[in-house]
Amino acid sequence: MKIYIRSLVFVLVFCIGGYAAHAGGKGAEYSATQIMETAMGRMKAKVYVAPGKKRMETGDSIIITRTDRGVSWTLMPSEQMYIESPLKEGQARSGDVRILRKEKVGTETVSGLRTTKYKTIAVAPDGTRMGGFTWIAGNGIIVRMDMLSKGKGRKMRMKMVLKDIKIGKQAPKLFEIPPGYEKMSMPMGLPFGGRGGWR
Repeated sequence: MKIYIRSLVFVLVFCIGGYAAHAGGKGAEYSATQIMETAMGRMKAKVYVAPGKKRMETGDSIIITRTDRGVSWTLMPSEQMYIESPLKEGQARSGDVRILRKEKVGTETVSGLRTTKYKTIAVAPDGTRMGGFTWIAGNGIIVRMDMLSKGKGRKMRMKMVLKDIKIGKQAPKLFEIPPGYEKMSMPMGLPFGGRGGWR
């Protein structure tokens, strides 16, 4: 299970901006529907992205990842509570995701955006490697991914695509803890909010 969670964190950091800098992206702000598939299942989420920030709404929880502050928050609106988790060194700095190889293989229109398709090999600070294809728009948005993660002798296939992309300034309050929420301790075995949208 740990390799799955580590790989998913890798994907989230990668999507927020770790690859965009290498692709010449401008750090576009946008909202979209994100669909991710792994061996764990299929997860559909609403995402909001700004430089160093990401909000993911799935199931009955909301996950705010602040790589600019090295922290993530899992919000539980029904209980008006949240869990704070520090991002480990390397996870907090998306630039630490190293691109080992980037080879342009063509152009395609994905979800209404003109993208460049790359064959990509990347590595996380903990040694987890990913290889496969990424489809990146001219503004740096990673619109689609089809990657194989490999670490500690285990492999995991991951696919991600963005739908209903709306490019534009995102409200700063989307990436903050709402007023009135109480902080609680992180329970064991509850990664990514526990009751997320996997199915």
